[in-house]
Amino acid sequence: MAYCAPLGIPLSSFLGWDPDDQDAALAWRAYESRRCPQGHHPDEGRVHHHINACQSCADRARVEASDEWKNATPGSHISTVRGTSKDCARCAEDLAEHLERRRIAAQERARLMSPGR
Repeated sequence: MAYCAPLGIPLSSFLGWDPDDQDAALAWRAYESRRCPQGHHPDEGRVHHHINACQSCADRARVEASDEWKNATPGSHISTVRGTSKDCARCAEDLAEHLERRRIAAQERARLMSPGR
C-alpha cells in the first residue's frame, strides 16, 4: 500500500502486475525514500551548495520581517507585483496615506507641546 496509495493505484491492480514489475516498483520506492527534502540522494555522490540571491525573494523577506506585516489584518497575504514601487499606483497611495498620518501625528505632538496648553 505504501507504493499504491500515494499514486492512487488500487491494490488489486498492483497485485495483478507481473511480479517483476511489482519488485521494480517497490525497489524504486525504496530508493527514492532515501532522498533528502531538497531532492539529493546519497547514491548520487557528494554535493556542495551555493547561495543564490533573488531580489524578489529578498524584498518579500523584508516585508515579512516588517512591523507592517506583523501587524497586518489576519487573513492578509503578500502578493508579488511587477515593476518597482515607484511605478505602482497602490504604493503611491499607501505612501501618501502614510505621510498624511505622520503629518497629523506631528501636528498633534506640536499642539500637545505648545505653551498654554
